[in-house]
Amino acid sequence: MKRFLTVGILLMGGLAGAVAQDVGTSRTLETTADAKEHARTCQVNLSKIDGSKEQLALEYRLQNGTEVTWINLLDPAATGKLGSGYLRAKLKCPSGGTYSLKPIGKDPLCSHAGMGHVLPGGEPMAGDGSTTVPATAAR
Repeated sequence: MKRFLTVGILLMGGLAGAVAQDVGTSRTLETTADAKEHARTCQVNLSKIDGSKEQLALEYRLQNGTEVTWINLLDPAATGKLGSGYLRAKLKCPSGGTYSLKPIGKDPLCSHAGMGHVLPGGEPMAGDGSTTVPATAAR
């Protein structure tokens, strides 16, 4: 009888350990899923910022290299009504990163770019191993 109880306790301990391990794994999977969702949301935000910059440049005939601020995107006509422009509010990275608007002609950046928070189809990041071949050199 003692031997059976000992085995039962060991089995119960093993099951409890397995359950605890599964819970930890599901928590990790949720975190990974959250990180992917945050990256997608950030990419959408970067696309909105980029599109807003393009609209601003077209409407006000701004040249490449012109600096852009959040006020330019929120209230380009300087009416004093924030949100009356190309964006309703200053966008925030869901992972707590900060956005750098960059001048007209350059892609906006997120400080969490290494976590996939990059503009889809945008300029490659320095040091990411990608190369760009000028169209004239590709012939």
